[in-house]
This record gives sequence, structure tokens and C-alpha cells, in this order.
Amino acid sequence: MSDNISDKLSFHSIEEPDIDIIHKYQNGSQCGWILGSFLDQDEPWMPMTRQLLKEKLAEMQKEKSGGVFAIRTPQEEFIGVASFNTGWDPVCPNFAVIIWPEFRRQGHGSQVAATMLDRIFNQYHGHMTDTWINDWNEGSQAFVLSLGFKPAGVFRRAYVRDGKYSNILIFDILKQEYQTHGQKESQGVRQWTP
Repeated sequence: MSDNISDKLSFHSIEEPDIDIIHKYQNGSQCGWILGSFLDQDEPWMPMTRQLLKEKLAEMQKEKSGGVFAIRTPQEEFIGVASFNTGWDPVCPNFAVIIWPEFRRQGHGSQVAATMLDRIFNQYHGHMTDTWINDWNEGSQAFVLSLGFKPAGVFRRAYVRDGKYSNILIFDILKQEYQTHGQKESQGVRQWTP
């Protein structure tokens, strides 16, 4: 089953061959932490076995209030994963997008995020959504700020990475901010200062 995001991208269910690709990225240096957090791994930095990864994905796919899915190009290239969940609060759904490194900076993340925000605010009648980002992930911070998210808080010293304390930054966007963001987009990206 697929769901078109645009003429360039679509959502698909995650199938058996996709697990090997996700496993490669989760055990690699560029996506390990991000995928570990995405998959709710107790220690996101820890590499997962293929079987554990498969089990975690199966758990996420069974959620009645959301799911996880593959992002594909028309040529069937598997370029990343996304999730959607209304479990915490149906009017405050959340989503996550991970684009594989070699497919970044091509507009794919923006297309997926725009689709998810449209669904949250126009199909599910959400009034707010948020995201949590590691403080060392400057690319993700700039990305969510460019979408109109605003800094909402910080979990200080939330964990230790490479022997140093790291924070988790919280960003959110309200429905009315989403609806007016297109007018403000040309003002540039705001910088986050914890």
C-alpha cells in the first residue's frame, strides 16, 4: 500500500527487504543515534541486531494510534522513514522524518514534513505538534525552524554523549502559526540559543 506525498515521493509500508537497509543505517555512524531514538531504543547509541530492529518496527506498526513507514521515490528508491502518532493526545499528534544521508538536501524532508503538517492540522484537527532534537544536531534544528517551529524548551543534561552532557531541545508549532508560516518563510531561519 502506498500514499503519494507528491509526484516525487510516496509513503509505503516497511517490508522485509527494507529492514536490511534500516539496519545498515542504524549501525552506521550517520544515522545511529537518530534511528535509535526514532525506534525508542533504551540507549539510542547502541547498535541493534537485525532481529531487534525488526521487532521494534513491528511494535511500531501495530500501534492503533500511528505507525511507521518507508519513504520512496517513483523509481522505488527507499530514501528514509517517517512515523506518525496520535497516542499521547489526538489533538497534539507528532511525527518524525529521517532521510538517509545521501538523499538529504534535495527537498525530500521538506516535502514529507509539509505533508505531515498538513495532515496534522487539516485532516486530524490537531492544534499543536512538537519535536525533540538533540542539541548537537544543528541540521535538524535549522530544518524545523525553517518549517515554522519555535523553541519551546530544553531537557538540560538529558544524557551523556562522547563524555559530555547533552541537552534535548523541544520545538513546537501551533495550528495558527502553521497557517501563517508561508507569509513569514522569506524572513529566514531563526537561531536557537539554549
